[in-house]
Amino acid sequence: CEQDEFNVTYAVGDGEAQEVSFDSDRTAQIDVNLANNESVVISGIPYGTRYSVEEDTEALENSLYRSEMDTPQQDEITTQDEAITWENRKQSGEYTSFTVKKEVEGTAPEGETYQFALYQFPRDLNEDGTTFWTPYGGSYYVNGFKAEKINNGSYPEGMTGFELSKEKGMEAVIEIPKTENDGIFLIREINNGTAATTQWAVDGETVNAFDTPAFQLRDMAGKTLTCTNSYTEERTLVVEKKLEEGSENPDPETK
Repeated sequence: CEQDEFNVTYAVGDGEAQEVSFDSDRTAQIDVNLANNESVVISGIPYGTRYSVEEDTEALENSLYRSEMDTPQQDEITTQDEAITWENRKQSGEYTSFTVKKEVEGTAPEGETYQFALYQFPRDLNEDGTTFWTPYGGSYYVNGFKAEKINNGSYPEGMTGFELSKEKGMEAVIEIPKTENDGIFLIREINNGTAATTQWAVDGETVNAFDTPAFQLRDMAGKTLTCTNSYTEERTLVVEKKLEEGSENPDPETK
């Protein structure tokens, strides 16, 4: 916007207002992230200012959403306020979806993050006639975006999964291609933070384990798997004494 120098303010939802300066020598740009039904209000724009609004469509490449708008949207500020509603349409019909929900009993530390992974029971036996649960090797989506590798010390090469927390949200909609509807799956909590126990509940059945009960994908459509972590207020401290291997205590009375 090449105008005489001026400042505008903007705020996303109920967030804190930010200020941006425009002058005659440059074009100012405002970058924001908007969730569903969220908006940004830009105030103090002078009459006659031209604007251009566009969406970062590259960010949608690994998602189930596509932009329904021609980009960019351009116009000029006149005597009336302007408003743009940006629409994204979700690809549907090709995926079976269910929800993973996190609940906490007791007091969890601030910033506690819980990690989950999707496992599948292989259709074919190994060469020795055995088979084991393995991390799902296909692509699936978490809250509309492709599941990515998460950092977990138990899996040095990385593990595809998802995280739940108070900051990121305590629910996730999982969407798996319908071509897997006959497959047998489970969800495993691979990191429960500092919780004392993990319990899963679905269809009135509860299990005290890191793994959900096994399920056929088609049977899980539209259902919710609830993972509850319990925290105890009291902990124990164990102190153990060990001598270096091969050494002897010089005095049996020495402690």
